[in-house]
Amino acid sequence: NTGITTADVTSTEWFTVQPNPSNGVFSILPSDDGTEPVRISVHDGVGRNVIAPFTLSLERPFPPDMGNVAPGAYYLLATREKRQQVVKLLVQR
Repeated sequence: NTGITTADVTSTEWFTVQPNPSNGVFSILPSDDGTEPVRISVHDGVGRNVIAPFTLSLERPFPPDMGNVAPGAYYLLATREKRQQVVKLLVQR
């Protein structure tokens, strides 16, 4: 045992995604109390949308279901005002 652990949580200043990696079912939880909504879209490696864009509620988590996509890396793009953040989502089976 090396004493090194890896968390299955990915965080930004706007939200937390867990678990990551997952089997395709993620939970996106708002992590700040900003007043502007966060627009979320998820893309595959070539830029195609794999989940219809949606607005993250500031009050409750959102559970996007990616159970129908192939295992691999996907990219969650979050936009708030004119700023963007990208998080890599890993789907494993």
